[in-house]
Amino acid sequence: MFFSSYKRLVLKGFVGDIFSTLISVLTSLSIVNYLDDALYGSYVYGVAIAMPLITFTSISSELIILSDNKTSARKDILYSRILLAFIALPVLFLISYLDKTSAIPWFLLASIYFVKLLDNISRILYSYLYLEDKIRKINFYKIFNQLFLFFGLGIFSVITQSISIGLLITFSLRIALILYQIYEVKHLLDFKFSKLLTSKLEKYHFLLGAIPFFQVLNLSIPKIVSQNLFGVKFVGIIGAVVLVPSFLEVISTSINKTIRNRLSKMIDDSINISKFLQKVFFVSLLLSFFTGLTLLVFQNFLELFLSNKVNGQIYNILLILIGIPFLISSHNYYFILIKFREFKTLLKIQILLSFVTLVLSLTLISTYEFFGYALTYLFFSLICYFVLRYQSQKYLLNNEKK
Repeated sequence: MFFSSYKRLVLKGFVGDIFSTLISVLTSLSIVNYLDDALYGSYVYGVAIAMPLITFTSISSELIILSDNKTSARKDILYSRILLAFIALPVLFLISYLDKTSAIPWFLLASIYFVKLLDNISRILYSYLYLEDKIRKINFYKIFNQLFLFFGLGIFSVITQSISIGLLITFSLRIALILYQIYEVKHLLDFKFSKLLTSKLEKYHFLLGAIPFFQVLNLSIPKIVSQNLFGVKFVGIIGAVVLVPSFLEVISTSINKTIRNRLSKMIDDSINISKFLQKVFFVSLLLSFFTGLTLLVFQNFLELFLSNKVNGQIYNILLILIGIPFLISSHNYYFILIKFREFKTLLKIQILLSFVTLVLSLTLISTYEFFGYALTYLFFSLICYFVLRYQSQKYLLNNEKK
């Protein structure tokens, strides 16, 4: 039933995600192998610092667009998101100033922030197209987004040995693409630059921002702890180790995001979605199993592509692969709680998970280094999945009784 109903949507989503992910992998391979180790480590560390702030300013926009049935809420959320992004800029520079390790220059951190910001805004604009199941157009934007990153970061950064220059080129290209995306969804968005000056932020926007902030902070904490314990070169090796699992992560995310608009409609119609979610989870689990099996068979080729950075790391990679289906599937239960507007509940869960992740990171990474990082990721993924699943079940049961 699952495949008969959603096969076409999921397969269409695969096309864009597979090609865009392949381009992303080429970009990563380029900078992993041809950039200075310390420079690459600074980039990975900079992303770990910038991403929680970017997600805070995202105010859960993608999920609000897909879950909120009010047209006005869907239109206003993008204005609030862009406005908050600029308000948060002083915080970014404060973080750079307070970073006593001098592991990342402020200009590089700002470059990472703005490029990742455009990527986030672009994904928000995808959400308007998801409402109409326009997967082919989404595929087009995903592929070009990654092509621009490859052109800037994968080519120019390697040639100049400057990540900042590559990111500035990527930023310029992505600006043009986003303007075209806004034009494509104008019938759903009615975007006007002048409205940015009159938009107001509500209290609940900061609540919506805090939820994804802690969600991404949970994934950044192990990298930040690793940098403070062992330095940027260690973080650079972590970046290489998670490169292969990140491919699976994108594919699993594609499955889940493609069906999320349908999931919202099923909840609106009070349809039992438990079996549906189990099937989605099972598909992600199978993908993880076959990816791990492939890595074991062809592990010598893995070391060939990633030089000596992944030597002896194959079992750590497998541990991360086991965690991915649980972590990505937990996002569906996260979406359910957003759908039922349980914002405070979600925030409490994410704050609790942050403390858990910090304790795991300080305990395991300091003792077991790379193995500790992989264990931290796996334990966090399992805890996140079961906590969010348990918390969302009571809202689903009440909804089905209506």
